[in-house]
Amino acid sequence: MKSKSKAGHLAVVVLIFTLVLIAGCSRSDQPRVVVEIVFLPHAPAQAVVEKIEQVLAKKDGVEKRKFSFDEPGGQELAKKYGLESHMPVAIIINGKNSFRIKNRNVVFRNFPLGNDFVPSGMGGNWNYDDLSIVIDQESARRTGSEKDRP
Repeated sequence: MKSKSKAGHLAVVVLIFTLVLIAGCSRSDQPRVVVEIVFLPHAPAQAVVEKIEQVLAKKDGVEKRKFSFDEPGGQELAKKYGLESHMPVAIIINGKNSFRIKNRNVVFRNFPLGNDFVPSGMGGNWNYDDLSIVIDQESARRTGSEKDRP
């Protein structure tokens, strides 16, 4: 009878271990927001990418993928998202780069508003606050936490 008791305890221990293992591998470890950045390998665009990275560093649950347009990974992203025109920076968040923020459409392409260096035709309609807002919105959407939305 003692061996059945030991077998029962072993089964319980194995079951608990399995549940803990499954819980540890749950989706909570997955990023809630995937941010893909593709940029021209020039100093002005790289400066913008550094500021983008500063915004991302303040956010939890964000996976960053960064490529120059000259790299194979950047060329793949450009093809995947139809980034055919010459642009210094493009940011794709969870597969999109166009969002609605506070009654306006924001597209994360080109230089941000207020950037020190903006050649003609290379100015975007976004800023770093917009980026932060969209990351928060996407994170809330992925976790189902509507209360965090602005």
